Amino acid sequence: MKSNISLNKLGVVFLCVLIAFLYQLLFSQTLSPLYTIEQCDSSVFKLMGLALLKGKVPYVDLFDHKGPMLYSIEAFGQWLVPGRNGLFLLSVIGLSLSVFCWYKSARLFTTPLRSFFAIVLTLYSYYFYGEYGNLTEDWNVPFISVAYYLILLLLANEKSRNYLLHGVAIGLCLACSFFIRPNDAVAFIGAPAFGIFVWMLRARKFQELFQWSAGIAAGFAVIAMIFIAWFSYHNALSGLWYGLIGFNAKYATGIKGLLKGCMEMIKLNYVPFLMTLLVLVFTSNNRRILFPLVPSVSAALVLLGNNAYPHYWIAWIPVIFFSYWLYAFAQDNKAFSVLAVCVFLSSPLFAYQNWLRATVGAYKRVGRDLQCKDPMAFNTKDLFQELNVEDKDSIWSYNLTWHGGQNVFNVLLYNEIIPCNRVPLIFMALRDESLYESMDLIKACPKYILYSPHHMTPVTYQKDSAYIEENYFVYKESIEPQIIMYKRKQ
Repeated sequence: MKSNISLNKLGVVFLCVLIAFLYQLLFSQTLSPLYTIEQCDSSVFKLMGLALLKGKVPYVDLFDHKGPMLYSIEAFGQWLVPGRNGLFLLSVIGLSLSVFCWYKSARLFTTPLRSFFAIVLTLYSYYFYGEYGNLTEDWNVPFISVAYYLILLLLANEKSRNYLLHGVAIGLCLACSFFIRPNDAVAFIGAPAFGIFVWMLRARKFQELFQWSAGIAAGFAVIAMIFIAWFSYHNALSGLWYGLIGFNAKYATGIKGLLKGCMEMIKLNYVPFLMTLLVLVFTSNNRRILFPLVPSVSAALVLLGNNAYPHYWIAWIPVIFFSYWLYAFAQDNKAFSVLAVCVFLSSPLFAYQNWLRATVGAYKRVGRDLQCKDPMAFNTKDLFQELNVEDKDSIWSYNLTWHGGQNVFNVLLYNEIIPCNRVPLIFMALRDESLYESMDLIKACPKYILYSPHHMTPVTYQKDSAYIEENYFVYKESIEPQIIMYKRKQ
């Protein structure tokens, strides 16, 4: 009997890993070996990881408004196996852990077969929101999945838990997620944990509440002190604060963010889905899940509401979407479960990016990349052949992306060039007046600028064009793709 149980568990783990591997291989454009062209955000994150490997300090030598945990993951993956394969391996491990947690969560409420069905439909949600891969949300999903499973485990059988160790585990997940992107951590781990805090207060579990809270604080402190100590040693605590918290706080706009987030949900056509979830909750015997669920929904709409790009909602999946399946498949009414599935599957049909368009688009990209033996970015090597290391450390680009998928960050990444500028040029500096007032503009501005007329939204360049024409001259040009390199006159 014991060997059969062990084999079953091993089989579950194998299936979770296989599902994660196939998903990342087929759909993670920025990590899978099937693809060649990078998306913009992924290129930036990989550049930050390479910068760490070369001894650069984030937020000081170069800037991006994400957390140091993300850059540490990017650095470790590229140190493990240069290029994208090391990060691909880490992504498979992360998604395998997430899928396993989804399965274990479902098994608290329903049968093994229904649990795997829940995994398939949850991955459908994952693909609908984030087909590119290597985003902050992707790396946060494993930590959120572990934390949410632990919360559900506590609700399902609170008497058998060690509250201190349980809290430590959630605190570690909260800290790791926070130092990737605090918005996700607060909405999808912090808010559910607050709901459990309220639940314990209502149940008068004061001793358990103290142990659990102390555990969360201890777990969070372990990770936080590592980063605080490292950035303190490099005299970069103020940069850490601004890059991790100050900039990301701009994504949250209180009531305005809440209202705009609600409008985005309407635009994404998920009102029927959320209403079905509400009905599922109030027809279920497991209403106590409302304690983590309601704070999480409210916090997510506020913290992510005012810039609701589809991939921002990837981190909803372990909490919101998976709760949907926990409720649906735990019902005794099979007809109602079928209705829940139908409502869910129909919800994205008229949304921003429906599943049919996304699937066809992925198929075309695989075909394009398999035929692309020499990505356009490699054609730009002549721009940088005469530059020394110091010059390469002073290159910045106005280009976020171009039509067709290529972007200047691809150029920098493929040519192993790490731009090291804290705040480039006037327009970017003016976004933070305190930085602008304290900086030496000439010293802080890059020695070289890359610009392409094919840039989708050249707003920043247009606002700085007078400054560029006065202080820079055209140094070199690339024809395909078209890039102009400017050099500073002084």
